[in-house]
Amino acid sequence: MNVFLRSALPAVAIFALAGAAIGATPQAQGPGEAVVELSAGKVVLPADIRGTVVMKACVKCALKSYPVTPATKYYLYADSVTLPEFSAALAGHPKAYVGVVYSPKTGEVTALNAHARRVRP
Repeated sequence: MNVFLRSALPAVAIFALAGAAIGATPQAQGPGEAVVELSAGKVVLPADIRGTVVMKACVKCALKSYPVTPATKYYLYADSVTLPEFSAALAGHPKAYVGVVYSPKTGEVTALNAHARRVRP
């Protein structure tokens, strides 16, 4: 391996990891939506498909409830899952990242995305 390739390898690895992290970040599903990414220990998940997500939308914000509906989508990485599967994957993993996609206008949660392994409830 020549000297240039050896010296460039660490930089290439850093950019590849940064790109993977950016690609895994939850994205707003449509216009007018916002995304908050926080650790699972800082969000209270809904008990059922008509429940609420409780979280702070920003560091200085107060805790607030955001309603979910039967139309709310749940993802583990890119896999679509049910709410029970989503909750089971996060149980006992307070440091796992959760992305909450919601409408600032209505407060309704449109999607929850977690970086956690799928666990059957």
